[in-house]
Amino acid sequence: MKNIFCPLPEAYSPRYVEAQWYSWWEKQGFFKPEYGLSSMLDENSEEQCSGKYHKRKDCLERPRKVRSRYANSLVIHDEHIVQDEAVNYDEKRDLWSSYDPANHREIIEEYEKVEEAERQLKAEKLKNDTAKYLRNLDPNSAYYDPKTRSMRDNPNPQVPAEESEFDSENFVRFTGDTTKHAGAQLFAWEAHGKGVDVDLLAEPTKLELLQKEYEKKKEQFKPSVRIEGQFSLFIHNVAAFGDCFGKSLTNLMRSKKYNNEHISHWDVLSKTVPLLVLYDFILFILKIYEGTYCGKVWR
Repeated sequence: MKNIFCPLPEAYSPRYVEAQWYSWWEKQGFFKPEYGLSSMLDENSEEQCSGKYHKRKDCLERPRKVRSRYANSLVIHDEHIVQDEAVNYDEKRDLWSSYDPANHREIIEEYEKVEEAERQLKAEKLKNDTAKYLRNLDPNSAYYDPKTRSMRDNPNPQVPAEESEFDSENFVRFTGDTTKHAGAQLFAWEAHGKGVDVDLLAEPTKLELLQKEYEKKKEQFKPSVRIEGQFSLFIHNVAAFGDCFGKSLTNLMRSKKYNNEHISHWDVLSKTVPLLVLYDFILFILKIYEGTYCGKVWR
C-alpha cells in the first residue's frame, strides 16, 4: 500500500508528486499496454471466434485471416455449445442438438392470444351485424335494392331516432360540429384548388388559422354598398346627350358632311332623335325618383 504521509515541500512541485507516485502506479499495472476488446478475452477462449465453450477444431465459424485473439473486436454472437454426450463428428456440429423445445412455447402462446382476439372480434361482428333486409320483415316496409345492396328509407319509422339502430343510408349528421367540419373541408378543397398546400386531416391547426385569417380579411376588403351609385353613374353618361329636354340637340352635329351617306339633316336626326328622346325620358324618370325636376322641387 502506498504511504501518503511523506513530507511535502513548502512549494507545490508536480515533479516531486509524480516521482513519489510513479513507482507505485507502475507496480499496480496502470502503464501496461491495452489492445482494445481483445484484452477482455479469457485465456481459455477460442482463437477463431473468441468462444469459451468449444475448441478450435470444433469451431463452426468461417476461417478468418486475423483471429479474434489478435483483432480489435469480438466476433462471437451466438456460441455453439458442444454437448458432452456428442461423440462423433456430426453430433458435435449439429446446431439443433442443444435446442430446448420449451423455448418455443413462448411463441405459441403469443400466437394463441392473437387468434383468440380475432375469434372474439369475429363473434361480435356476427352478433351485431344484422342484414338491412332483416330489420323489418314487413313487405310493405322500406324497399331494399339487392343490386346496390342499399336501403334508402327507414325500415322502422315508428321507432324514435334515439332508440333506432338503423335509420337509413340517406341519414346525414347535421348537428354539433358536423357543419363546422364540413365548412373546414370545403375551405381546404378551395384553398388546394388555388395552390395552397393544406390538408384537413394532416394539418387541422394550420387550416383553422388560415380560415380565421381569411374570414378576417374578407370583412376588411368587402366593398361598401353605396346608395344610388349605379344611378348616378348612369346620369353622368346620359348628361352628354342632353338634360331635362331644355338642351338643344343641334349642337351635336359638328360636321357638314352627313354620316353613312345621308342627304339631309332630317335623315340623320330620324335615326338619332328616338334614341336621344329615350335617354331624356329615362333621365326624367330618374329626376322624379330623386325628387327634383330641372332644379325645382317636385311636389
